Parts: sequence; C-alpha cells; structure tokens
Amino acid sequence: MNQLEFLMDEAKEKAGLPSDYKLAEAIGITRQTISGYRHGRSYPDEYAKAKLAELTKRTFREVTARLEIEREVNPVKLKYWNDVLEAEKKKGPDHDGLTLSDDWRARRDSNARPLPSEGSTLSS
Repeated sequence: MNQLEFLMDEAKEKAGLPSDYKLAEAIGITRQTISGYRHGRSYPDEYAKAKLAELTKRTFREVTARLEIEREVNPVKLKYWNDVLEAEKKKGPDHDGLTLSDDWRARRDSNARPLPSEGSTLSS
C-alpha cells in the first residue's frame, strides 16, 4: 500500500466514512478522482492534501512530505522531504503547526474582512 492509499484509508477511518464515495464528498472531489489516486493515474493537488491533513489530523507538511517522499527522485529533494517528515514526527500531534483545527478556523474566520463589492475601493 502506498502512502496516498494509506492516508485515504486513515482519513476514512478517523472521519467515520464508510466508502471512497463518502471520502470524495468530504474532500470535495469525485469518486473517480479517488479511484485515480488509488490506481496511480492522478495525484492530489494542494487542496486535496489539505483536506486529507484535516481528516487524518496530521499537518499539511506531514501529508505533503509523506507523498513527496514516494515520488521524489532527486536525492537533495528527497533528503529535504525526509527531514520535514522527521521534524513533523518530533513535534507530535499537539504542536502548534500547520494543522487545520477548528480553533485555527475560528481565528481565521474572526479576522476575515469582507471582500469589496465591484467598483469599490479598499480603505484602511
């Protein structure tokens, strides 16, 4: 089993999702895209990686590192991703890293400014 399959199965388990169809819904992609991931025909974009991080309760950096380690052929880049993964593992699950927690969302949403309407200008 490759890392992407492992992360998708872990996401299903941790989120209580019974099928790839429900996982696809939770991520916001099609079931065919999940099938493409499972069969190596496609690779998740940053949004899908962020959603996998959220569902697995891992950091975005860890998810990205796990996936890049399997794909990377450049030894310098491979070492970088291995170092990132090791650093994320040392931080543990409760660090204040790049997890997409509800607390983070609350802080983000409370600081959000509405977008200006067309034709208006931003003022400080």
